[in-house]
Amino acid sequence: MIQLYSSEDPLWVIELPCEAAARQIASRSVCLRCCIELWATTRTEEELHNTLRALPLEHTNPYFQPGVSFKIKVDTFCNKITQADKVAKIETFGYLPVEGPVNLKNPDLCLQFLEYYGLDSNKIPEKPYSLYFGRLVRMNLAY
Repeated sequence: MIQLYSSEDPLWVIELPCEAAARQIASRSVCLRCCIELWATTRTEEELHNTLRALPLEHTNPYFQPGVSFKIKVDTFCNKITQADKVAKIETFGYLPVEGPVNLKNPDLCLQFLEYYGLDSNKIPEKPYSLYFGRLVRMNLAY
């Protein structure tokens, strides 16, 4: 399933049959920045955290094992935040049942948090329009 987007939208949410399909599309794309298995998309941080807390354990258990290293990456679209703010946002995910060690350079699992502030960098809203959180499936090395 592909939702309808305008040609200006930088983020697309699509439903694919499997992770292999996402990897194949990403490997053939020039402009794609990354593919994320979306676990939650909301308008507020409270909704995001409630959605993540309600995820079925069978969905997250394969990734939250003692031997699986991880990191949480924070990005914004059309806004800049300080490293201290990024760390503060990462700390809000302390309830996630990750058991493995943190590995910032080469983790087995990379979780992605993205705040979308629209397209006009001259009129950045106080709060993001939407929030996204999920498991990074593939990152385009050009970025």
